[in-house]
Amino acid sequence: MISRKSLVTVAVVFILSIIVKTQILPLTIFVDSWPGLGEPDPDFNISLTVATLTDTRILGPDSDPPGRHIVDTSKNYKYIWQTAKHQSDVPPKVAERIKKFAPNYEYVFHDDAAAEEFLAKHFDERVLAKYKGFKVGAHKADLWRYCVLFKMGGVYMDIETVLLRSMDEILADASPHVTYTVNSAVPDTVMQGFIAAPPNSAFFEKCIQDVMDTPEEEIDKDYLLHTRKFFKRLMNLVRTYPQVGQLWVPKKVTGEGQPRQKWVLFEESCNREEYEACGYQSDVYNNCCIIQDTFHRPMMFTRYPDFPWGGKSSNKKQRVRKDHLSHRAKSFANILRGEASGSAFWMQAGQWLLSLGLASGAVDLCSGLKGSMVVRKER
Repeated sequence: MISRKSLVTVAVVFILSIIVKTQILPLTIFVDSWPGLGEPDPDFNISLTVATLTDTRILGPDSDPPGRHIVDTSKNYKYIWQTAKHQSDVPPKVAERIKKFAPNYEYVFHDDAAAEEFLAKHFDERVLAKYKGFKVGAHKADLWRYCVLFKMGGVYMDIETVLLRSMDEILADASPHVTYTVNSAVPDTVMQGFIAAPPNSAFFEKCIQDVMDTPEEEIDKDYLLHTRKFFKRLMNLVRTYPQVGQLWVPKKVTGEGQPRQKWVLFEESCNREEYEACGYQSDVYNNCCIIQDTFHRPMMFTRYPDFPWGGKSSNKKQRVRKDHLSHRAKSFANILRGEASGSAFWMQAGQWLLSLGLASGAVDLCSGLKGSMVVRKER
């Protein structure tokens, strides 16, 4: 029987060899792995009329007629959107905290039934069918958040996200041409647990189309696929590798005479050892994850320490950890079969080892070669 130490050694050596081969020697591979960094993608011309969704009639018959991606600044888009399978699974403290830190926002919660009703009203039946077909609740939430932000605008928050400052302070730039989200602790992904955006955004229109165009078996294989595609699309939009801070969309992308579009990226920082910032409480994944602004001021916790809720919390946490381990084992099997390469390889392999609690120092060393901290993240 192979010992645990031998397994760790083989895995680490295997990871290091691939990193040296794909990440250190051919440094251009990392940049070239995302096409479209030369000329702007015409799909991102914000001033163009709604193209993809309306041409294929994915937008429902009751939706607004096709028009330019212009934000009506006279409207109030102060909504906070949340979703879960059943509202009864979400403790009252979630809504209470939001109302405390965002009293001037309208709080809207959609369970699965309400989400289906929203999609049926505003989008084509194919979008609703895609939503119903997802096996994982997080993937349902991915599609729904894109749709609700595209149609209504406002703030999307995961139910487990914990506000630490007022929403007005978090969204300091109230311009209707600014979009907020979070650079994930997992490299090359976006932490979609917090997104603030104006309605009728071409970016989220394309995110919806991405989900619609991606086969379900591909989504089932990669839990974080939507967050990776979001990151890639944002990089294409701003014409640079997304870093924490303010990102301006080039004028040649938005079009002459159109308002400049800006993105503000916060930073998610996760640590498995220093829990003081989280009140000495770790989350279900034994992490302390904090969302910070560009000045490293805490804005939010990624999740409540007692999340997930519903049923017996302790038993549910054990199931989450078990499912997480199973998912990482499958991811590593995909790696060994050659179904992942480049940055996706070292990220998935590092997450797999870290999820087992093995050789975290070696994993940190591997990820350090890329300048990032590899941590486990579920969305």
